[in-house]
Amino acid sequence: MFFIGLVALGLGFTWMGLELAFTLASGRVLVPAQLLERMVQLLPWQLVLFAGIGVGVALVARLRSLSHEAVVWWLIAGGSFVFLGEALVEGLLRKHGPPEALLGITTLLVALCVMAAASLAAARRLEGRAARGLLPAVWAGFSVFFILWMQHSIGAIRIWEPGMPVLWDQLGATHVAGAVGAAVLGWLAAGLAPAGRAAALAAVLLLTPAGPPLRAVDAPPMRVIDASPARPDILVLVIDTLRFDHLGANLGIEGLTPELDAVAAESILFTRGFSPGNYTKLAVPGILASLPFRVVKTPLPDDVTTLAEHLKRAGYTTYGISANPYVTSTFGFGQGFDHFLDPASVNEFLVEGLLEAIGVAFPGPSYRTGFVTSALYYAPATVVRRRALEFFDGSPEPTFVYLQTMDPHGPYLPPHRYLPEEFEYDDFESYYAFDALKGRGLLGKREYEPALRNLQQRYRGEVRFTDEEVGKLVSGLRKGGRWDEMLVVVLSDHGEAFGENDWAGHSGHNVSRTLVQVPFMIKPPRSWGIAPRVEPSAVSTYDVLPTLLSLLDLAAAETVFGRDLAPLLRGDVQAGARTVVSFAYGAGVDIYTAMRWPWKLDIVIDRPTGERTERTLYDLRSDPGELRDVASAHLEVARELSGVLQAWREREDRVARSDASEPLDPMVREQLRKLGYVE
Repeated sequence: MFFIGLVALGLGFTWMGLELAFTLASGRVLVPAQLLERMVQLLPWQLVLFAGIGVGVALVARLRSLSHEAVVWWLIAGGSFVFLGEALVEGLLRKHGPPEALLGITTLLVALCVMAAASLAAARRLEGRAARGLLPAVWAGFSVFFILWMQHSIGAIRIWEPGMPVLWDQLGATHVAGAVGAAVLGWLAAGLAPAGRAAALAAVLLLTPAGPPLRAVDAPPMRVIDASPARPDILVLVIDTLRFDHLGANLGIEGLTPELDAVAAESILFTRGFSPGNYTKLAVPGILASLPFRVVKTPLPDDVTTLAEHLKRAGYTTYGISANPYVTSTFGFGQGFDHFLDPASVNEFLVEGLLEAIGVAFPGPSYRTGFVTSALYYAPATVVRRRALEFFDGSPEPTFVYLQTMDPHGPYLPPHRYLPEEFEYDDFESYYAFDALKGRGLLGKREYEPALRNLQQRYRGEVRFTDEEVGKLVSGLRKGGRWDEMLVVVLSDHGEAFGENDWAGHSGHNVSRTLVQVPFMIKPPRSWGIAPRVEPSAVSTYDVLPTLLSLLDLAAAETVFGRDLAPLLRGDVQAGARTVVSFAYGAGVDIYTAMRWPWKLDIVIDRPTGERTERTLYDLRSDPGELRDVASAHLEVARELSGVLQAWREREDRVARSDASEPLDPMVREQLRKLGYVE
């Protein structure tokens, strides 16, 4: 028993150490020091996990005497089982709740018992080297033919439904080769000396399927056609899911965001900035390429010229850091970056997946005790800020850095110190349960008010945390002497709904202001002499690319959908009047909205026929909540804005490319699912 416990703890420590070593060696990490700190925090849980596995193996050993090799193999199999099974359990808990999830958990346990019984029964009938090689073979088969199948199917959480893709379509060659290779190593190791067996077991750990959290993608070199040392450094900061009305400067009050408000005081602040879409997938092509999602789809085609590609050709060193699983090289957004860091998997260490499953099963207690935080779901703003400063500190001028943080995005689990004193842990509501209520008429019920207040308090805590990190980023850039002459754009990709229009979260059949109106500011270099001010003109984040290129005397392609705001920045009032467009889609429909202050027109298009099925007009000045359709009273305005949207759609059709979408890598799909982007 003591031997098994010691080996279990040693294996747990070794397993995490190997994960750490390979993550560091491959460059798949934002800040090495942050990863080491995270390992220290998670190591106790890793040891508890393997200690628990060791107890199970010890109980099996009491039923039948096991060799030392068999004990170690069973511990490895147990660890693999937990790692590959937690995704199924967590997904079922999040989507269906405990009753259905219990079926999945029971199935997993039965499968593990069957594997154990089969391996013991076969071991009794075999002797010597064949018996020793049996356990790794069973482990490999179990991993490949059962657990991996379920893990790769977890993205849709349709394990028990008809029409499940066949096994071989779900497995990746790397997983198959890894598991088979582990079995072969185990079989060969059966005849080796103890040292050789130990080496083989270590190799098995390396072959155990695991996904690193971040990956670095180096873009191919591009020809520099115009390098100018006088050009300013550029920072584009996208704060994911930040509502426009949570920026204090937008409201003219002292709000949640003193650091962002300080940046706004040095900027042209657009109080009526709008996003191209109601969630990241629809919004970011507009920011980085000034093209609608309906035109380019994802992954972004190679022939689309991104902002990073324009700036690289102009002599900039280009860096990108994204904590969002949609803004990755997988979806084509790494184009033009010399170095692009993005999430590759939600799990950094084996034990984190288990913590997530526990956090979904018991969300309130897990958060209250600090067992689970947002850092399990994405790299926090602290990590992004530190690496951004590293990039600027080590790069010559001019440098372009694109940052996308995720903290205000669900599941809203900020560090406790950012919560208000009146926060009630007993009212805790899961973000996933909240998101599932959209459009069901429950969010406005009086009995739901405590849960809704709890969600909003946690969201604001994430906003406070992000704002503090923005302040540290600005302070670091000031100390480095780069801030004053830097060209800075701060914006969000979309907003968030907390019951407005009976909606929760973002995406889906909703283009209300809470989702498509976003914070947006541009800070020019001090030497340019452009005075800071508040600008009420309606603008779009489509305008980021053409505006930055114009300010640098660079040309944008004629196909971009954004507008050059440089004249407006310099005070040309006549350049401010315009109509901006946002887009969303629901089940079988496309939803467009046109905004020309104070009017906002929404239309719904049936996708198969192209026919308009709904049209609503709102007067945002008198009806900011978008509750009253005034189209019949203002037919001329409705017709005019309908014409704008018709012309927009026709232009999209002219330049649209064929659907370049490709099946998602299972690990990418898994991370998107855990953040609520896909089911």
